[in-house]
Amino acid sequence: MILHISGKVRELETGRPVAGVTVEAYDADALSDDLLGTTQTDDDGHYEVPTKARVGFFHERPDAYILLKDGNGRTLKSTRSTHLRDIEKDVVIDVPISCYKLVEAGLLRQDQLPPELGQGNSAKAASSFSFKAPKSDPVFADIQKDLLPKASLLELLADYMRSLRKSPDNLAPAFAKMAKLFSLGLTPKEVQGHFYGVALGLRISPEKRALSHIDNIVGLLWGATLEEESPWVGKSFERLEGARYQGLTGQAPDPARPAFLGINHFNRLDWHPANLVTYHALSYWLNLHDSPEAERATYAYDRNGGNFVALQAPSMCDETPREVFSLNYRWPSMHNRPPLSWLVDELVQIGDGLYLGQLLFATRRLLSGYDPKRPAADFAYDHMGYFALWDDRWNAEARRLFSFLEIPVTAPGLVSNVTVGTGPTFTTFKCETPAPALCNNTVFAQVEEDLRNHESVLHLFKSYSDELQDKQDNESPYFQRLQELFNRGAVVKEMNGFYRGALVSWHGSGLFDLFKNNLLDKAWGFSARYSTWTGKRFDPISKERLADLTEGFEKGAVPTTFGSNTQSLRTMREKQLGKAMELAQIWGEPATQEEAVQFGYDLKNFFFVGHEGVSLNPSNRGKRIYQFNYRWPKLRTIVPDRFCIDEIVEVADGLFLGQLMYATDWLKPWDPKLQPADYKYGQFGYFLLMNEAWHQLRLRIGFDLENV
Repeated sequence: MILHISGKVRELETGRPVAGVTVEAYDADALSDDLLGTTQTDDDGHYEVPTKARVGFFHERPDAYILLKDGNGRTLKSTRSTHLRDIEKDVVIDVPISCYKLVEAGLLRQDQLPPELGQGNSAKAASSFSFKAPKSDPVFADIQKDLLPKASLLELLADYMRSLRKSPDNLAPAFAKMAKLFSLGLTPKEVQGHFYGVALGLRISPEKRALSHIDNIVGLLWGATLEEESPWVGKSFERLEGARYQGLTGQAPDPARPAFLGINHFNRLDWHPANLVTYHALSYWLNLHDSPEAERATYAYDRNGGNFVALQAPSMCDETPREVFSLNYRWPSMHNRPPLSWLVDELVQIGDGLYLGQLLFATRRLLSGYDPKRPAADFAYDHMGYFALWDDRWNAEARRLFSFLEIPVTAPGLVSNVTVGTGPTFTTFKCETPAPALCNNTVFAQVEEDLRNHESVLHLFKSYSDELQDKQDNESPYFQRLQELFNRGAVVKEMNGFYRGALVSWHGSGLFDLFKNNLLDKAWGFSARYSTWTGKRFDPISKERLADLTEGFEKGAVPTTFGSNTQSLRTMREKQLGKAMELAQIWGEPATQEEAVQFGYDLKNFFFVGHEGVSLNPSNRGKRIYQFNYRWPKLRTIVPDRFCIDEIVEVADGLFLGQLMYATDWLKPWDPKLQPADYKYGQFGYFLLMNEAWHQLRLRIGFDLENV
């Protein structure tokens, strides 16, 4: 039998089909990969490759993957890292590709991006150095190879940092590569504002000695105790006017070299004993003080300290004879204690808004104080490591890579500058027309009155959510208003791509409706901080796979998706819950690198089959809705979600209201031929799904940030 490979190519962010790209199917082999066939995607993003491979008994079993290429033969996307092994029959390989990659390749115009994505950082900017690449440089060539599989320059630095963890080698390759990047970086003239940061690697000295490869005691202790989770989390810079600069340094200001006063930021991680001990030790020795409330709310760091004066100057390190942006802690007016009083940091820019720093400690004249008139050689500065700093543009990527920084979801750079929340899209309900007979005009009039008192539909839902979760009353009139919005919501025919999720409220039913108290919302108040859920993803599914998952019951007569719930596993709590899900053997699939970078989730699980259908909820009286069915045995969903069927309607453009429906007769085996009434479905809550524009508004108003 000839092997056929088919699938759909869609934009990762929007779910829109990608037409006209070249699709090449390969068999992955140890020595060289074999081309199996090639084709192009049609207007619906669909492709089918009739390969030259034969499968079946006594035939080969290829390991298949897909390459996407543009019209000039440049590779856009490869699935080789997740190739399918030992194929014995036709397969479907759906390929999501970032719309930013399509813009970079000229297959999509910038103005064709949705408004909420149009001003985002492109993938090209995130992985492009700000300096001109040198020719025929073997070290830089290795750096470029390291960068190829990475999503960004910051991920490259994170990889170097983790390679140095617990390393005793002062001359490790990562140090040599960062030295090369430092030598090539641009010299910033001004660095102003707040910057998150991480320590990349510490060492005793860059000098080659007999024991250089095994005596990096500083790096070894740092990695073994703190690992990567240092209390230090960044720096801030403010402009120093001439008179103040002269008062602090005793030197006349140079108009060509603007000066800045800087300070360091520190964070306490209560769950990390070594971090906690170090944090308190630094607080005592360096006289750290509590950060202002506004800074703590915006950036989430706890204390500040360690002042410095910064400006462009020649490097004090013999190994880096160049101009740098110098951060000098040694001025007596900074009142720093050792070892800060012996320290000079130096910065260069290696990407837009991304800086690489080196730590220089004086090793001579330590007791005589700092004299700026003396040449740097008199202090014998020793190079003891590297750190990174970045501006707001990198915060989303940093939140993915460095969970221990605990960057808030509302930090600068994570909330889009695109204008959202105004205009008819955000202030108008989307309703089924004509209104279904089950609708209640009196209740809807109250909902419309509520909306007139709020800035947007999402503000309205937030007010309902706040009221319900605060009062925890199962008979609250706000549940009646949510039901009315669901009754009137527009029917959803198709869903594609990723939608962010938010909880409106749980609703106690059956045993959970004790004395009319909403016990589920009470429980959620204690457990919300452990939530890893961020939303739902909807991907195409072939009729063959659909038939297999539903044991032949579903035929694909209406547009159907293979859906998943998305989980973020970045903070320590989230990682612990992820490990618990793994131990419970919950079926999950890791997110692709693009998904993790663009949308901030790391795992897809709790799978479902989604399509338009008739509501199971008796209160909805046969209303047509979009339904997520978790109950098929082959989805391997655990209790209680194996008894769940979610339902959604569209209540505004790009905003969907959902009901959580659970069977309360758990002893009756699932049979799709039985009537819903046989399973006694109860409604256990309301949730929202939203596109990126609504999500940006959600971040601004602080709606259910536990599920971001």
